[in-house]
Amino acid sequence: MPVPTAPSSFARPAYLELSALRHLLHTEEPPRLPARKVESIVPSGASPSPYAALSESDEESDGTPPRDVRATSRPPPPASTYTVLPSRWSEETRHQSLTVSAEGRELTFHGQSSSGDKDAASARTTHPAPAACGIYYYEVEILNKPSKGCSTSIGFAGPDARLSRLPGSERSSWGYHGSDGYCYASEREGSPYGVQFQTGDVIGCGIDFTTRRMFFTRNGSWINDVFDNVGKDCDLYPSVGMRINSESVRVNFGQEAFKYDIEYHVQQKRSTVWNSILTTPISGTIVEGRPGEVSEEQSKGRINRLILSYLAHHGYARTARAFQTQIARAREGIVGDGDVEMEGNGEDELESEIEQRTKVVHAVMEGDIDGAIQEAKRCYQDVLKMEDGLVLFKLKCRKFVELVMKSTEMKDKMSNGGEEDGMVMDIDDEEDKPITNGHAAAAYEKALTDAISYGQSLHGEYKDDERSEVQDVLKRTFGILAFYDPRKAVGSASEVVGKDARMELATEVNQAILKSQGKPSRPILETVYRHTAGCIVQLGLMGIGSAAFADMQRELLE
Repeated sequence: MPVPTAPSSFARPAYLELSALRHLLHTEEPPRLPARKVESIVPSGASPSPYAALSESDEESDGTPPRDVRATSRPPPPASTYTVLPSRWSEETRHQSLTVSAEGRELTFHGQSSSGDKDAASARTTHPAPAACGIYYYEVEILNKPSKGCSTSIGFAGPDARLSRLPGSERSSWGYHGSDGYCYASEREGSPYGVQFQTGDVIGCGIDFTTRRMFFTRNGSWINDVFDNVGKDCDLYPSVGMRINSESVRVNFGQEAFKYDIEYHVQQKRSTVWNSILTTPISGTIVEGRPGEVSEEQSKGRINRLILSYLAHHGYARTARAFQTQIARAREGIVGDGDVEMEGNGEDELESEIEQRTKVVHAVMEGDIDGAIQEAKRCYQDVLKMEDGLVLFKLKCRKFVELVMKSTEMKDKMSNGGEEDGMVMDIDDEEDKPITNGHAAAAYEKALTDAISYGQSLHGEYKDDERSEVQDVLKRTFGILAFYDPRKAVGSASEVVGKDARMELATEVNQAILKSQGKPSRPILETVYRHTAGCIVQLGLMGIGSAAFADMQRELLE
């Protein structure tokens, strides 16, 4: 008997890239962790903010509050979220009359030949076909058909199906029998379906989890779909059975190109499912809390408010105003670019609020912490007092980082003899001479003194604060002093240097301002997206095949 070996690794088949849950599908076991058991799932798309992939812009983009930059540095999902695809025949779940090749792709029958189902032998794969695929497909090549005929049966079987029966002739199994061309669904008497198998035939077998129907192909040509409610109450394992001595087959789970154009088949299904989603009326029970359907005008109004709140949240003041004008124009039936009278001053108030908030946030993004604090004290005093001054504390820590980084830049200039990056620095028109090494040394000394003095004051102010978050931020902030060049800091200290740290703090400040105004800290549109994406993942894991083709990221963001 061949010694089992690990199957050669292969990329996820191209047709599975069309699944919205493709990030859950893997062709190999995760190292040292169990497969298929899903404890916690991060929705598709790979990131907490579904808008991170957008390259949206606005004319006033310099003042736009940043999105959550933590999404870009999120670690990959844990291995416990893996769903391992079938990749070989199982050594454990096979009849003793069948031998499995070393790489796990070939099956050969070595038992006594039988004309009936009594002495048949079947094998299953190590893993079932996951519903998260939407559609799962594999192909089997008939390698050797003995003179007595071909008895091979190809299909799917549940985990409790006996291995002494052909797929389809046993409970919880479905198969296409090559001996008579019939299809069997957990029964002894099948129904006419296709032709008998011949040596060299490549028979494809697929399961459409959106309809729970199977289909077969032969030598790259579609035959037909068949059966109802396949695997509704059990996992489905690709399965092959034989009952004639020396009969053998070879399977292709995606290690090689398929004969049948399964990718086009899946594309068609994905379009059908997505069109069905788009044409499904919105339930009044969900939106209005009452039975019935929501009218198109009502749904448009809610969508417009979601979009407007998103634009306002991220600071697209001019875009928000233009969007409001467009809505009013459509409401009044005005065609073209003509002006429209806007009632009230709500639009002016919205634009003013956005500009005021983005002024604070933009100052943080630019490293002007004193300016941000000053503007916040003028317009948003409650923000600096929130959570016992936690936002103000973080701004002060950021100021210390900015002072240290400034002293580092001065040190670079001093080391280069008054030059930066090997080039003589530009000078103001009012000056007659370039910066000398003496001037650079003095500037560095002052910058370093300012940073140390401020750091001592900061430490004295918060050293006795018992909050763990405060002490953790202090530790990471002062940790940059351990490095000759803080820009090369590693570990937790690296988290406080660079523009990403600025943007993360700017995001937090933006959210704090919105919260102080009684507004959501995240755009409602983003929350709706997150919840919907999470529901799609859970539906897919529950076996609802259509969820695999509700690809929000591709349909809405790309």
